[in-house]
Amino acid sequence: MRTLALLLLAACDDTIFPAPTHGGGGEVGEGYCGVQTIFASQCVACHSTGGRAGGLDLETSAHSALVGVSSALYPDRTLVVPGAPDASFLYAKVTGAAAASEGTPMPPSAGLSAEDAAVLRAWIADGASEACTDVIDPSDGHHPPGWEAPDVHGMAAKHQDQTCVMCHGPDLAGGDVGVSCDTCHEDGGPGTAWRTDCTFCHGGVDNLTGAPPEGISDETDAADTSFPVHTTHVQDTSFKSAFDCVQCHVKPTDVLSSGHVFLGDTTPGVADLSFVAGLSPAAEWERGTCSNLYCHGNGRSDNGSVSVDSTVRCGSCHAVQASGEDAWERLSAPHEDHLEEGVTCNECHGEVVSAGDVIAHPELHVNGSVSVRLPSGMTRASETCTGSCHGESHGGRRWEDD
Repeated sequence: MRTLALLLLAACDDTIFPAPTHGGGGEVGEGYCGVQTIFASQCVACHSTGGRAGGLDLETSAHSALVGVSSALYPDRTLVVPGAPDASFLYAKVTGAAAASEGTPMPPSAGLSAEDAAVLRAWIADGASEACTDVIDPSDGHHPPGWEAPDVHGMAAKHQDQTCVMCHGPDLAGGDVGVSCDTCHEDGGPGTAWRTDCTFCHGGVDNLTGAPPEGISDETDAADTSFPVHTTHVQDTSFKSAFDCVQCHVKPTDVLSSGHVFLGDTTPGVADLSFVAGLSPAAEWERGTCSNLYCHGNGRSDNGSVSVDSTVRCGSCHAVQASGEDAWERLSAPHEDHLEEGVTCNECHGEVVSAGDVIAHPELHVNGSVSVRLPSGMTRASETCTGSCHGESHGGRRWEDD
């Protein structure tokens, strides 16, 4: 990985990455050790000492917080009943087996994977002991040979082949093994601030927004990504201002944001989509096509659709003079009448488009609102036009009137 390579300092030698004497393939493990790994990667982001979501702290002492303890929200339910996974509320919550009246699955929306759930079930069935016989001794080494290479441990971290927070702590500042990511990766300028700069792990080739290329798997050709038009969206263009990541994603504040990569990410190596904070909250993405879009619609509702290989022009989203009557009819009521009479877009939307149908102010285009500037002598108030325009008198005529 390009940026990781720049930051692998000489200090990262075998004292930090000792030669292994046992595996390091990223398996969760068994018993309470395995359970702790799951909690660290999937649960502690919300159920921390400071957060205590649902009244549950899995950071200080998960065992004492769970075993034989009643749920803070559902007191008639015991979180972990030793020897009885099907009677344990924790197991029901993470497998989606809890009643509808008992809240949603945990982690949110999906619960645990079948593999992780099996580790939890086996631990409870075996008596839910706090004993952890598979403790990793950092002096023995854990990682495979060559782990210190950036393209090895960097890729494994991004794809969650290893549960880094298990040993290095939920803040990756050292944890039980006392080895912090900050030892080698010191925060600096763009592309080096590993905790907060998106381009440390992805992006940074076309621009510094973090949008591909480079992708999460180090691909640097836009054609190799699932969404090759990222750059068009995140930069200013001749027809719109730059969109922020929140249009299509939940934007993390740092590398340890819940659901991002190390804590609570249930889809490693995959970019999760969320349109709810953007201009097109009803949008859907399926096999290279976005639908239910405001941003590629006619400006009136979430009615647009576009594929990643489309050539987008003005008439691709909303009608223009050259579009013809069928397209004009899909605009709000009097647009068709005006366009038939040869009225240009510029005459009423001059703030946005020039007389030559060129976007004059991109920041006013595709921004969630309609900008109207009427010709001289015309006024508009409460959706009502008054005055004379294109040779016709408008005596308080409402825009939506046919």
